[in-house]
Amino acid sequence: MKKLLANLNVIQQCRELNVSPLSCPRFLFVLMGIVIIVSILATYFVGQYYVSPDMVIALVSGLTIALLIFMHVIVQAFEQVVLARRQELAHAKEVLLLRDRFVYVAIHDLRSGGTAIKWGLKLLEGNENTAAGGSSEIVKQMRRKNENLLQLARNILLVTRIDGETLPINKESISIQKALEEALAEEKDLIAERNVHVVVNLPNGLPMIIADPVHTEEMLEILINNAVGHSDPVSPLVSLTVTEKGQEILIAVENNGPGIPPENLEHVFEQYWRSAGPDRSEGTGLPLYIAHELARLMGGRIWFSSVLGSTNFTVALPTA
Repeated sequence: MKKLLANLNVIQQCRELNVSPLSCPRFLFVLMGIVIIVSILATYFVGQYYVSPDMVIALVSGLTIALLIFMHVIVQAFEQVVLARRQELAHAKEVLLLRDRFVYVAIHDLRSGGTAIKWGLKLLEGNENTAAGGSSEIVKQMRRKNENLLQLARNILLVTRIDGETLPINKESISIQKALEEALAEEKDLIAERNVHVVVNLPNGLPMIIADPVHTEEMLEILINNAVGHSDPVSPLVSLTVTEKGQEILIAVENNGPGIPPENLEHVFEQYWRSAGPDRSEGTGLPLYIAHELARLMGGRIWFSSVLGSTNFTVALPTA
């Protein structure tokens, strides 16, 4: 009942559109309906008491002209509302574009500074005097923090481009073996630090895949990093299995961690979502969302399964 009354309150609806009643299409429609009803009644009574055909024709012609004028006013009102909404949308898009440009420049500067720090720390880490002074462990921690900072910058930039539909996807025929090797090489420090045993099952003779080489490596890095980070803390194990199925190559990344709680399963690929568990402070809720979107943009798909003691993320990419 309340909804019905709200729909009948055309004045309030005009206020919500931020236009005056005389420029509001809904109000003008109601007014035109009233005019039509009055016109029908007037024509009926005139026909009853004035039998002159000329009088009836003149009245009908006058009412028709009045209705045409009303229709013209309503059309103009619609055009004004549409124009106002277009201007608002154009302004909103301009603001979003400026925001994206700001984020892009800020992230670029952040990455540039972080990269310089990264190589400076590498030089310090390899310096014998620094190691002899007992500072090598501090330098290693600084390097890890710096790597996290650079990864955060990359993730924010990727999400900005994905959401803004400006991420370039350059598909070509690539080797899944090469992409997997490069992704593992990028994650070797984390694998060594956590003493994770990695098993790779990669059969010979696999066909090439059609994908973006850069984004394929990024997607695999995310899945490997996630598997390493959530593997069993006592005897961590991560297995990578590549198989061919139909016109697709399947890459399965599995760990032997505690698994994902059932109440969290539907949120795994959501942007900014993080588990409410004890490790909530770690991560930004972006990597798995990025992996999901990269797979989609490259014409592939990604899914997962999780039980106690095992979580498996699988990516399917089309073959060449």
